Amino acid sequence: MPFSTSSDNYHKLIDKSFLGATFLGASTYIATAGLTAAGFTTAGIAGGSITAVWQSAIGSVAAGSTFATLQSLGATGTIAAVGSAVIGITLPVAAAGGIYYLYSRQPGICEEYSENDIKSKY
Repeated sequence: MPFSTSSDNYHKLIDKSFLGATFLGASTYIATAGLTAAGFTTAGIAGGSITAVWQSAIGSVAAGSTFATLQSLGATGTIAAVGSAVIGITLPVAAAGGIYYLYSRQPGICEEYSENDIKSKY
């Protein structure tokens, strides 16, 4: 077993998991909101936005360029989808670990019993 229930390692792991998921969630939504505010929307380039000005200055947009990549991310919502998937996996795992940690700290829950102890109790 990599962690001892007598140590504080579970608590640290759970804290870091929640912190990481929170940071990922916040950065995902900030990045998505930033792309949308700049004019990279799911419907394409927003008219009158700074992105529209940038595109008119570029002219023909080369495939694989920074502009093309940002437009792809804005149009497909890839950042939000990936961030949501990671958060959807991380938070339940961290919650389950936290519940196990708290449950295992209760007196008598995770104690070792011999076969004779069990027979004598039941």
